[in-house]
Amino acid sequence: MLDVERFCPRCNRMVLALRKPVFDGFTKIGEAFTCTLCGQKLKPDANPAGDPSDITASEAPLDRSRSQLTSLLGEVLPDRPTLQDDGSASRLCRYCVHYTINPFRQWCGFHRRDVEATDTCGHFQKAPEPEPEAPDEP
Repeated sequence: MLDVERFCPRCNRMVLALRKPVFDGFTKIGEAFTCTLCGQKLKPDANPAGDPSDITASEAPLDRSRSQLTSLLGEVLPDRPTLQDDGSASRLCRYCVHYTINPFRQWCGFHRRDVEATDTCGHFQKAPEPEPEAPDEP
């Protein structure tokens, strides 16, 4: 493990930390670590081995802002929204047997016109699943 890998409480995983020197005038007094994915400031000595159990929920800024919002509104917010799949995403032109794509245009062979991958129509026919390629044997 590199010494620049740290556990980010916001991303909730091991990330590469961006190491920047901290100066007092022209004297280097230390280094500051930030998450390369979200920009969260990380503690330089906190869990360099990557033990996420060292991080408490109170240290995560998203949890802090959530509790502040709850105190303002006076109600408990749901943890995460639930997504409902009604099947409409699977009826996109991108998944249709008539959809043809090349570097210059996206084409519907049924209607014989240009389309976008996210268009839908009433003549949708699901394209067959591509067969997985066999690995090359030496």
